[in-house]
Amino acid sequence: MKIKSTIHHILKPKKHKWRIFLESIYNKPGDNQKTKALKQTNTNYKAYARYTSVKLPPPVKLHHLSLQEAFLHIASTRVFLKNNISIRTLSTLLYYSFGIRNKNEKNPNNLHRFYPSAGAKYPIETYIIVQSVTGLQKGVYHYYVREHLLERIANELPSNLTDYFMEPFVTKAPVIIALSSIFLRTMNKYGGRGYNYALLEAGHMGQNIYLLSAHLQLSVCGVGGFYEDTLGALLCLDNEIELPIYALAIG
Repeated sequence: MKIKSTIHHILKPKKHKWRIFLESIYNKPGDNQKTKALKQTNTNYKAYARYTSVKLPPPVKLHHLSLQEAFLHIASTRVFLKNNISIRTLSTLLYYSFGIRNKNEKNPNNLHRFYPSAGAKYPIETYIIVQSVTGLQKGVYHYYVREHLLERIANELPSNLTDYFMEPFVTKAPVIIALSSIFLRTMNKYGGRGYNYALLEAGHMGQNIYLLSAHLQLSVCGVGGFYEDTLGALLCLDNEIELPIYALAIG
């Protein structure tokens, strides 16, 4: 019996950090006020109304590029082609990757974007760490998708981004896009399966970035190696309801 119990203890799977997080925010009798409020709202985007905002220039009109050419040029590259990129290039990346494509609809909570989202719940939020963008100060920004603008949530960057990312090459990118998830937006409708849908959605968004980077002749590399706690703090996330799940280094 002792041997069996020991083997069971060894083989018993440990709870993944994500599972612990999800259990702490979903369907628990002691839900805090934040999660209760989130469960009662249909809002599918964040806004930092009191922060300094930067209106992005209109995105560049995309020239004709065959689908075949785009796929042939897609690659993860850890050496960046440019020392900096322009604010209009960043605007183009953000708009066609994450923006609203039917802004004339009357319902402000039913604005479809350039990627699929389960139930149109849009649990993913976009943050931009700007190191070298012409026309834009260094800092950490949130992309306010409703108005296609940036909200500056941190005016300065840390001296060493290796405290946030495991791979040194990431720290040399002019722009790092970080995607976070507010899982409850999707889980309110789909339960635990909403967690899976949020991760799939981040993948769709990342593929948009890859396609656009190929078109704009930019290097890009998807990044999964980061420290959730420290990166979340840099992005000013409320770690009770929102976590970083994906990043892309671009330049």
